[in-house]
Amino acid sequence: MIDADLFAGTKTCAEGEPDCGYPTTPVEPVSAIEPLDKAWKKRISWNLCVRHSSETLANNTFSGTYWLATLQQDAVEGSLILSEYVADGEGSGINRQTLVTNDVALREERMDYNVDSDGELTINGRYGVISSSGDLLVLDASKPAADIAAITVGLRKPD
Repeated sequence: MIDADLFAGTKTCAEGEPDCGYPTTPVEPVSAIEPLDKAWKKRISWNLCVRHSSETLANNTFSGTYWLATLQQDAVEGSLILSEYVADGEGSGINRQTLVTNDVALREERMDYNVDSDGELTINGRYGVISSSGDLLVLDASKPAADIAAITVGLRKPD
């Protein structure tokens, strides 16, 4: 059992403390993304937060041109996808990829969206959140059925 205090962030491990927060017996991987050697490894992770707004938001919050960066990892390789998304403020937009770090061809696609009153953002079935100013968005771009973990961060292009 993983140490609940470590998981909750109320405990830290001293350098070299054996098995701190990790089970003594590794388990079988459940997907192609997990380590195949069954060894427990400490991982580096990062978090990105968007402040919840007390304002009522709508599709017009997401309007203008945005620069998007998507970090993606599948069973074989990681990649970075840079794109420009133009949102019309009414629930529709065009995403134009400008750089993909693997050998996949650049593409352009229509991507519909919806902004709920609390700032939850949905783009083509993927969930995220947009800031009350509409200047920052964070989106879970993962595709679990294809063993792809991905996150998208978007910034509104300055006028």
